[in-house]
Order: sequence, then C-alpha cells, then structure tokens
Amino acid sequence: MKGKDMLKKWKTIDFSKLILVYIAVNPIFDMMYTIWSDFSGMEDYGAFAPNQIFRILYIAVLVLNLKKLRDFITIFLIGSYLLFTVVVQSYLGYTLNLVTNINLIGKVIYFAATIIVISRLLELQKLSEEKLIKPLVISTVIISVSILISPLGLGYRGYEHVFSFKGLFGYANFVSGCLLGILPILLYVYKGKKRIFYVLLDYSALLLLGSKASVAGGTAVIVIMLCYLLKYESAVKFHALIRLKKFWILFACVSLCLITVMAVFLWNQIQYFNSSNYSLINFLTSHRNLQTEYASEFIKKLETGKILTILFGLGCSKVSHILNSRIKSFYTIEQDYNGILFYFGVLAFAILCLFTARVMYVIWKLLKKNMQKYFPYALSFMVLLFQSILVGHVIYVPLASIYFAIVIAFLLNDFKNETKGEKSLSGKLCDSDSDV
Repeated sequence: MKGKDMLKKWKTIDFSKLILVYIAVNPIFDMMYTIWSDFSGMEDYGAFAPNQIFRILYIAVLVLNLKKLRDFITIFLIGSYLLFTVVVQSYLGYTLNLVTNINLIGKVIYFAATIIVISRLLELQKLSEEKLIKPLVISTVIISVSILISPLGLGYRGYEHVFSFKGLFGYANFVSGCLLGILPILLYVYKGKKRIFYVLLDYSALLLLGSKASVAGGTAVIVIMLCYLLKYESAVKFHALIRLKKFWILFACVSLCLITVMAVFLWNQIQYFNSSNYSLINFLTSHRNLQTEYASEFIKKLETGKILTILFGLGCSKVSHILNSRIKSFYTIEQDYNGILFYFGVLAFAILCLFTARVMYVIWKLLKKNMQKYFPYALSFMVLLFQSILVGHVIYVPLASIYFAIVIAFLLNDFKNETKGEKSLSGKLCDSDSDV
C-alpha cells in the first residue's frame, strides 16, 4: 500500500515550475561553460564540463514529469538505441572517447525528452504557451544583453573578418538559432508591453553576431513578419495607422535601416569572398561541406565493417578525430542532420527525417485551419529547421535545442487540440442527426 500511495503522491507533485526556471536561466550555463573552457584550456567540444551537472538535473526533472508510461518507454527506447550504436561503434574500434560519445547521446535525449514532456504538460494544462513564452523571453534577453555589452570588454570577439561579438558564448552559432527562432513569437505571439523593445534587442544582438545566418536570417524574419502583421492586423487598426505621420516616419526609418544593414553586410561579405581563395559552396557553408566530405571519404575507404558503419555511425569521438586530422579547427560535423547521420548512422537519420516530416504535416494542417494564428509558430519552426540543417548547433546544443523543442511541442499540442475539437464536433453532429 505504501508503494501505491507514494506513486499517487509522486504523480500529484508539480515539477513544471522548475522547468520554467531552467528555461529562463539556461544561457547562464553556457556562459559558465565558455568561461570554464577558456580558463581550463579545454578544446574538446564533446568533453564533460561542470555546467553539464545542471543539464543532467534538468533531464532528471523532465523524467520526474513523465506521468504516462508511454512517454517513459519512448525516451527509454531512444536512449537504448543510441547506446546500442555506441556498442556497435566500440566493436568496430571507433570509440576513442566514451565520455564524449555518451555526452552527445545525453544532448539528443535532452532534446527528445523536452519535446515529449512539454507536449504532455501542455496537454494536461499544467503548462500553457503563455507561461512558456515568458521564460523564453527572459532567456533571450540574457543572450542579447551578453552580446550587446561585449564591445565594452565584457564578452568575446566573434569572427575576425567582420565587426562581430558573441558575448560569453563559445560560438556565435550557439545562440543565433535561439535569437532567430524567438523573433516571430516576439513580434506577434508575445503580448508583453515591452514587445518592441525585446524585438529590437534581439535583432541588434543578431546584427552584432555578424554571421551570415544571423544578419541575413534576422533581416528576412523581420521583413516576413512585418508583411504578416500588415496583412493580418485588423483593417480598422491598419487604416488608422496609415493616416498617422508617425507611422510613415517609423516605416521609412525601419526600411532604411534594413536596407542599409543588408547593403553593408553584403558588401563586406563580397569583399571577404573576393579576397579569399574559397569556392562559393565553401564560402556559403563556412566550410561545413568539408566536414561531411571528410567523414564520407573515411567510410568509402573502409574495407571491413562498412555496412555496420553506415547503419550505426562512427560516433562523436571518431568523427572528431577524422576531422581534426584534416583541419585543426574542425571538431564536429556542425550541420545537425548530417551530424546525426555520421554520428549514429542512417537508421537514426531516417527516424529524425520521419519525425521532421510529421511536424511539417502538422504545420500544413494547422495553417490550413488558421493561417493567422499558427504562422508565427510555423515560421519559428522553419527558421530553426533551416538553421539546424544548413548551419547547425541546434539539435545537440542544449541552449538552442530547448527553443526548437518548445516550438515543436506547441505545434504538436495545438494539432492534438484541433483534432480533438473536430472529433468532438463530428460526434455532436452525428448525435443531432440520430435525434432527427
């Protein structure tokens, strides 16, 4: 009886507030990692660092929030399969650093568990979209402020060839996904009084990061969302706006700023490209294409174990060794989808692609149902997806992956609610027909 009573008591405990606190302060853990790695001289991106204790505690909190056996089984199966790939890789002699490999698996589980648990808590109404957006905004402010105060000597320089700062973060692309993904939500979904201030803060930080993804991506998102707002804001409000001189002054200033930013940025990029010996594809991908080329070349040259390697991957430590032996600055396959393919094999890659296709289907159905309501979430997802595929540092970077996971959870939960509503309505219609 005691065991059953304890289980019932555990099911009634609400750990959701701990998740909200963690989301809000999440960037601080990355700052801790950067400072620690800088002082310790650690260069292995996949190695264990003190800040990861907080990530482990977060995963523990997620597990404590698993109220349904199906959710626990799903996470258990994901973890078991990824661990099985490590066993196969060890058999093939690829495991050069077990801690590094396990660390990467933990990051993938972190991403998957966040989607599963947040979706369930939204479904059970223990969390709401409004409650989750607030800590995301706080997290975004912490990231943005850290970047914006960097020129004062309170952060690190970013790229050498442009005016670029990355705050107290190891890499600019660790945070560009966060700042890009939250922009559509800040512009339309978030209803706080300081919305415009937060948008300007976010966009300014993206510009100061100075990467192709942050500047071009941030500007594109701003333009798309401005078009969206003009289309879907009420006609009365819009007509009242366009009669105001302030609106046209603001519109002209914003347009001039966006055009100037893109013109300067493109000019700098063209100058940098002309002064380098890079091919166009190397320049556009910042050499990320070479990372997959080197890993592919290694697999092609294998005389034994090629099929097992294709199915179950090389593992993080082996890939890091392959890349680092070719170019000293390479430690990981940065593009997430390519990374999953080479780290865990074609089976894990196929599962990820199927899940992505499922989310894309959900978005298509939601947009058909209500374009105005779901477009900002859809744009956030697409921005983070493109960042993940082309740039990377989203799925297995804990800071950005939590943004991606929450957006996915929003979409899956809203789709479930819309589907339930349709079933409920069709049931009522059937009942009314039978009464007739």
